[in-house]
Amino acid sequence: MRKILIILMTAVLAVSLLMLAACGGVGGLFRKTGGTNSNGSDTTQIQPPDESPDGGDEPTILSVSFGADSWATIAQVSASGNARDYYSIGDEKTITLSTDEEIVLQIWGFDHDNLSDGGSPAGGTGKAGITVGMKYTLTTAYPINSTNSRTGGWAAMSMRTETLSDIFETLPQDLQNSIKEVDKLGVTGSGAAVRATADKLFLFARVEVANTTVIGHANEGEQYEFWVGKAAADRIKRRGNSAGAATSWWTRTPDYSINDIWLAFNTSGSTAGVALVGTERRSVCFGFCI
Repeated sequence: MRKILIILMTAVLAVSLLMLAACGGVGGLFRKTGGTNSNGSDTTQIQPPDESPDGGDEPTILSVSFGADSWATIAQVSASGNARDYYSIGDEKTITLSTDEEIVLQIWGFDHDNLSDGGSPAGGTGKAGITVGMKYTLTTAYPINSTNSRTGGWAAMSMRTETLSDIFETLPQDLQNSIKEVDKLGVTGSGAAVRATADKLFLFARVEVANTTVIGHANEGEQYEFWVGKAAADRIKRRGNSAGAATSWWTRTPDYSINDIWLAFNTSGSTAGVALVGTERRSVCFGFCI
């Protein structure tokens, strides 16, 4: 009787393993795509696993939504190369900094920024899957430089070398671990020449938000999908949260025709008439890539 039971148990186990293998294994039973977009609509789909070129299955990504997913899951979605299948432009996520300040983050683009492998500008091998920006600005205003000089351009500004590095340290650790360095372009002098820097946190260029054909400014990147078709009123940002006052916010774009002057979006969402020396304090809307 004991031998019969052992034989039956072995047979059942063998059949179970065969069925599991046919379904793609423990990690490949189903693949989730979609989620909840910025309008609140549920776009979730549960699909069988797709076969990879080497005959294996795609790993399961247990995604719910950009707002609910952990940064580890968001990084996994980004690395899949199919972030658009899971999230939507404008999706939001709220996080708390170590200073206890809450900030609201938004998806501004997919496959937009070039990765900086090993911290080497222009040395990357692909695109960052997701670019994130802030819905509002930080509550604290900062200068873009410690002096009124803009020698060296964005690469040399204390906003980049000190302030944003300090802000990075206030982010949740799992987010810090998920952020990728990317190439950001900045005008270096009084002409149209630009220089690439490898940045984890960065300010956005004028062209990346408002688009422009102005000489020099147009060389600092391309407009993010989030901002395509938007008007100046859409670029108005409030300090801290939705209840905060409208505030002007820095770009990393200098006014190349005037020495030592930088551009900011004003309280009407325009860069007109907002040419400031670097030591003036203005609000900060930073971005990063996953």
